[in-house]
Amino acid sequence: MIYENIINKFSSLRVLVVGDIMLDSFMYGEVKRISPEAPVPVFDYKRSKDMLGGAGNVVANLCALGVKTTFIGVVGADENGRKISSLLRNCGATSHLLKLKNYPTIVKKRIIAGNTHLIRIDTEEKFPIPEEIIPRIKKSVKSAVSSADIVLLSDYSKGLLTNDT
Repeated sequence: MIYENIINKFSSLRVLVVGDIMLDSFMYGEVKRISPEAPVPVFDYKRSKDMLGGAGNVVANLCALGVKTTFIGVVGADENGRKISSLLRNCGATSHLLKLKNYPTIVKKRIIAGNTHLIRIDTEEKFPIPEEIIPRIKKSVKSAVSSADIVLLSDYSKGLLTNDT
């Protein structure tokens, strides 16, 4: 019963999450045979699912608990960045995403056959956050901090959280 009281208070909590966000993409299927061309499994694709990854996973979990959540981060001005924006909106988070040209959104794609995680394919390039963007990040954070009860920094060493930001 004590946990119920705590959980019921989550809806009045306001959390700001600042950090490295990425798209977690899962491909599900089956492996029933080995390729005759090489000793590798043949993956029979069935379905896929995209989810928020990195700091986005923190945001999704907070939103699922009913916490009023704001996110500040950087994505590429690309299709995967738009997917992240949509996923943030769909989970109920308020977001301040800086969409950068020539900055590909980080994607972690996992291939899952039954209960077996076959492989993870990472699509990321480590670019420093452009210096001219840092004042915009600081301004967004400064504005959002005033209405937050808690500030969470979620650093995956992707370049957003540095000594300068």
